[in-house]
Amino acid sequence: MSNRRRTAIAAVALAACTLTACGSDGGSSTNTTAVADTVGERVLAGIVRDPAPAVDGTTLPSLTNEGTDVEFRGEPGGLKAVYFGYTNCPDVCPTTMSDWTVTLRRLPEEIASQVDTVMVTVDPERDND
Repeated sequence: MSNRRRTAIAAVALAACTLTACGSDGGSSTNTTAVADTVGERVLAGIVRDPAPAVDGTTLPSLTNEGTDVEFRGEPGGLKAVYFGYTNCPDVCPTTMSDWTVTLRRLPEEIASQVDTVMVTVDPERDND
């Protein structure tokens, strides 16, 4: 798979999560470029940030596996999508995760299998019950 195609797929997938749950900070100095690519008969579109955000050195403690950390780094040749939300959210978080599931199911299996999803809670007190 070409880097351009992988970048377009990643941009579409991450944009789906970002646009559903987040707003803009309005003061970014990052350049963005719109991209489009085709996968089979489908046209994928998204935005590529330049420079790409460097988050692969970030870790957070796992709530499901105490004593371990979750690293924001995809497997070699893969992608890691990170979603910030909380499990007790009555509307936006479940809808966003449902949209993400649909997005992954619509991708060809050889691409979807390269995407690892991590949900980071913004309400650890209630999400740890």
